[in-house]
Amino acid sequence: MTRSPAAPEEVHDEVRAVTQRHLEAVDAVAPGLIRALYLTGSIALGDYRPGRSDIDFMAFTSRPCGETDIELLRAVHAQLRAPTYYDGSYVIWRDEPEAPADEPVRPHLVGGEFRVANDSALTPSTWTEFAKYAIAVRGPAAGSIGVSVSRERLNEWNLGNLNGYWLNLATRAAAYYGDKDPAAAEEAEFVCWGTLAAARLHYTLATGDITSKTGAGRYALEHFPDYADLIRAALTWRATGVGEFTIATGRRATDLVKDIVADANRRWGSGSAAGH
Repeated sequence: MTRSPAAPEEVHDEVRAVTQRHLEAVDAVAPGLIRALYLTGSIALGDYRPGRSDIDFMAFTSRPCGETDIELLRAVHAQLRAPTYYDGSYVIWRDEPEAPADEPVRPHLVGGEFRVANDSALTPSTWTEFAKYAIAVRGPAAGSIGVSVSRERLNEWNLGNLNGYWLNLATRAAAYYGDKDPAAAEEAEFVCWGTLAAARLHYTLATGDITSKTGAGRYALEHFPDYADLIRAALTWRATGVGEFTIATGRRATDLVKDIVADANRRWGSGSAAGH
């Protein structure tokens, strides 16, 4: 079921504060550069965990960012105080109708690090989420801008990401676990991220919509019930930060990712009826 976009007044105070500092700092050194700013990710999808979730943004600039603009932005983000990672992308307003290109070179932040390189966050999936759910901090409602990604292109990207990034990650993780002690502790964030995030792509293939990690976990409980214990543990950790995970649960998360990829290929791959 498609959820309604979050309203601006629902934004957590710490998120509102950091976006205000962001805009004020850039406006002070580069007036007019940021034409519009939106909140995306877990905030827009109603799954934000204060102090734990990243704060994700999409900023539209009034002009292409030259070297001076880039250095000013770099300095702003070096000084910006945020309660957690403040990550996002800078895109050019006039290029927006063509913005759903895959991973173009743009100024962006990932893990709090400012970069000018291919932006892996700018994908058909990101733009689909933006058009439906992004919260305007400055600028018109996201849905009024005209971003449109076809279902065919969205499915193609999700299948490619599952068979590329996610399958490669699962293969590497399986090799890493090797013959490690199954009872040894494993990092909760890694296990829970793998358990919940890959299921988001399966959900999008099935529905054409975007969901949060929590929403994906609930979806996975229905469609991958053999992993119900793992999924419930991941959902509990995401909601509360409480939970202990082991190498054994890490292996099960790896198996779940592989099963998600295999099921997606059966249902929507090029050899399936839905893939034609």
